[in-house]
Amino acid sequence: MKKTQKLEANRNIKDQLSSFISIVVIAMLAVTVYLGIAFSARAMDVNISGYYNRLNMQDLVVYSPLLMTGDDAEAIRAVDGVAEVEGGNETVAWLPTDSGVISVSVITMAERVAVPEIISGHAPQSRQECMVENLLAKQTGLQIGDTVRLKNKSGSGNAPLLTESVFTVTGLFQHPDHITDKIDITKYVIVDESVFDQDLLEGNWLRLRVRMADMPRKSACPSVPIRSAPACSSGSMTAKASWPRPKPSWMTPKSSSPTADSSSSTARLSFQTANCRSRMPSSRLPTVKSSSRMPSFRLPTAKS
Repeated sequence: MKKTQKLEANRNIKDQLSSFISIVVIAMLAVTVYLGIAFSARAMDVNISGYYNRLNMQDLVVYSPLLMTGDDAEAIRAVDGVAEVEGGNETVAWLPTDSGVISVSVITMAERVAVPEIISGHAPQSRQECMVENLLAKQTGLQIGDTVRLKNKSGSGNAPLLTESVFTVTGLFQHPDHITDKIDITKYVIVDESVFDQDLLEGNWLRLRVRMADMPRKSACPSVPIRSAPACSSGSMTAKASWPRPKPSWMTPKSSSPTADSSSSTARLSFQTANCRSRMPSSRLPTVKSSSRMPSFRLPTAKS
């Protein structure tokens, strides 16, 4: 930049100093907002992904009232893309509190998939011990050392599949299934596996938690128009696009043309209907009742 240009630029800035400062401030605010949004999203992604990976969060849960065996777990584990499968049991119980009776999900302790994070205390080590989810403790005021009673819905006996009803709280935990208390969810209570009636279950499971292998976060296929989309392969799943799609056979026009009367300047509607019906599959043909009272229609031809 020449000396005269520098002098002219400085003179313009001094003459319009307020406008220049406004432009600089607006640009700085825009950059700050953009960086805040970009880095906040990245930080949330890293924190949530790290939390789920640390606790081995499951990708899907399989339930079966007919029970599942070790062979079922091995069959699921053999599926391509499955990293880990762990069985467990779960039932619904009702917990009396000062504000009323609330329902809770009683589950067994996981060791590999969806492992609960113990906040204080320790996991149950006997049939008369349990751990309470931290969200449930905040809702009911339960603490370590308190006694809880898990009953059936009528309150007259044990909860379904449980052989005990009175437990001592030995710990508080946070489960990866429930990371917020902003929604109404059924909280967890963890008991020892021996509390579930093994005579009924016979060593089988009501639930299988499945964790899939890590998949690439973004597809390697470029963004292309759909009519020229190539086969896109990601892991063991393959998606193919075939364009243009072939038309059904009944939509393909025949080579023969309709025979029209040379002395007539119109084509009969009856011929058009018969021609269309002959090219449609029988399953799509509508049922039309003939009537002698139906008038004869003609389609006018285009004027030259």
